[in-house]
Amino acid sequence: MTFTATKHIINRDEIPAGFREDFHALALRADTSHGGYVTVAVSLPRRPRTTGPQSQNNHAHGHAQQIAEHTGHEVDEVLVCAKARAVKRGYPVDMIGGVAVPWSQARISTVECGHLIDELHQIAAELDVTLREDA
Repeated sequence: MTFTATKHIINRDEIPAGFREDFHALALRADTSHGGYVTVAVSLPRRPRTTGPQSQNNHAHGHAQQIAEHTGHEVDEVLVCAKARAVKRGYPVDMIGGVAVPWSQARISTVECGHLIDELHQIAAELDVTLREDA
């Protein structure tokens, strides 16, 4: 959620010590050139999905590759299908022109990547694909 409000909406006592100087400088700029207004972004904390060897990202891509090899589809096609199906599990989407578009893996959390991996497991089971967990 993002909104614009006067700088007074932010309780300076709640700002972590390492950010107080930056906030003070921003507040001065808001006073001099923006009528005392700032734009505030608020969101829940999230852990980005893991990357690199032995990561969730490699896990998902490895499974998508194995399913693609079995079915003759492209890896990206398998991932698009899995993401669309994982929405029921909580995989996030953006609405674009009334169409639910699943998020890129670069934007998802560890929990959301888990939903994608679970859906890849489900797809593999339905297609009789034996997944290698070390791939």
